[in-house]
Amino acid sequence: MEIRTKVAKLIGVDVKHNAARAGSKGRLSKDTIMRPYLPVISAIIERRNDMVEEEIRREFASPACSAHEMDDRYMGFAGREELLSAFNELLEAERAGAQVTLRTARQMSDQCLESLVMAIHHDEARWCGVLTKAIQQLQGEPSQKIGAFHDKAMAIKDISARLAFLNRGQAWVVRKLEALLPTVRNDNTYAELKAMLVSHKENIDRMARLLPPQSSPTRQD
Repeated sequence: MEIRTKVAKLIGVDVKHNAARAGSKGRLSKDTIMRPYLPVISAIIERRNDMVEEEIRREFASPACSAHEMDDRYMGFAGREELLSAFNELLEAERAGAQVTLRTARQMSDQCLESLVMAIHHDEARWCGVLTKAIQQLQGEPSQKIGAFHDKAMAIKDISARLAFLNRGQAWVVRKLEALLPTVRNDNTYAELKAMLVSHKENIDRMARLLPPQSSPTRQD
């Protein structure tokens, strides 16, 4: 059925029925019957085409839905907004970890543990820089917030218990990275995040070896 006939039917003009009643068939009878309605039908068709074009433009031409990003999503990679959200969440957590380790190291008398905590502090600061760069490469705005982990950790007065809590925070980052990595398409960003994952796993093991057994669980939800 041609588009004009479909539109005519939508506005209540049954071309086929009216043609049968008139006792004639064929294109001439249809055109004759529709002629009084043609201005309305043409306007509807034009409006419909404009609406379709506008929907296509909004769906495919916006920066957030570029063809490249649509391809990424089709292949299982995360879109820009998803990555920015994940990177900022990790950035806030790493900033919290950097401050917790620095403040904790200043309160410690055990030189061996203090050296490890400071090494973790430097790692956390490094990953803050990596995440900030990744966010900026996506033309995003790096969060300036400090994760809630900071206040929770510093509320723990016992140093060993606080370090155990720090290890649970490190394990949380590991789980986040393990879920995120398969969705990252950019090779350089992937490599940096992979190194971040390996570093966190190593720090968890190093801390667990130095902490008293009852203080070394590494699971945090």
